[in-house]
Amino acid sequence: MIRTSLQHRWSGFAEPLAAQLRIDRTGLTPVPRRWMRRTRWLAWAAIVLLYAAGWGESTVAALHVLAGAEPARVELGPQTVQAQALQLAFDGIFVLIALGVLLAFRRWPRPSTPAEPATWRARWRTFFVASVAVGVGFVLMGLAAKFTENLIAYPYPDVEGVAAAVLRGAASAMAGPMEETALLGVVVVALRRAGYSWIIVCITAACVRVPFHLYYGWEALLVSVWAVLLVALYRRTGTLAPIVAEHATWNLLTTPQIAEVGNILKITAIAVGARIAITAITPRTRRSDNGSR
Repeated sequence: MIRTSLQHRWSGFAEPLAAQLRIDRTGLTPVPRRWMRRTRWLAWAAIVLLYAAGWGESTVAALHVLAGAEPARVELGPQTVQAQALQLAFDGIFVLIALGVLLAFRRWPRPSTPAEPATWRARWRTFFVASVAVGVGFVLMGLAAKFTENLIAYPYPDVEGVAAAVLRGAASAMAGPMEETALLGVVVVALRRAGYSWIIVCITAACVRVPFHLYYGWEALLVSVWAVLLVALYRRTGTLAPIVAEHATWNLLTTPQIAEVGNILKITAIAVGARIAITAITPRTRRSDNGSR
């Protein structure tokens, strides 16, 4: 009896969840067959080149930390006002290039766009659910660290004055546009246009997201869960901008100067996002039954 009841409860949760995950609102269709081989070469070339330009140095630094180098001795970021400003300029140019690549794959050789643009309500909901995806990744890393006792805190470099601290916060927030445009948007759009399955998309998204997070330790392998959840969210909603905004906000709230308030806001966003996600996967008939009691 108990086993049957548990099976019924699981199926009542798993089936609506699977139904939600099967929804594809990206509007991405493979290019014509005669363009397929060329598109595949271009897709992998774009992903590799963008990764090397944006995170090649960070990956090397993360691997040094993972190998035992002192985080403070590894150059993980600029510290002066001038260096921070230059980094922001580089990041801005990189985002524009990545966005151009994304749009090129969307429109070449024939446009492939969502049938209906996401509503503002859908965008706000996506923002909060993205917080859940990121939060799940960090929670899993924290739980793994309880067993390994090896999690390394992010080695924030010292800054010179208030101006440099403000610019560092801005530079930290720029990780949102950089990562989500190149490592989510380009990966999904380019590979789907090239005819690859969603499984290949998820594997690639995880592979490009983990390496430069390895300064946390081997627990950073669990960042792959975060990456896959964001792919699923992008597929389900068809909108990238809220995911970009959420990542930028998350990083900004992690800045040491506002970390205490930031943690409260992040937990609140996760709670709101969890409520939205649970409501979406709960069958309406069950919600109606509960409401009538």
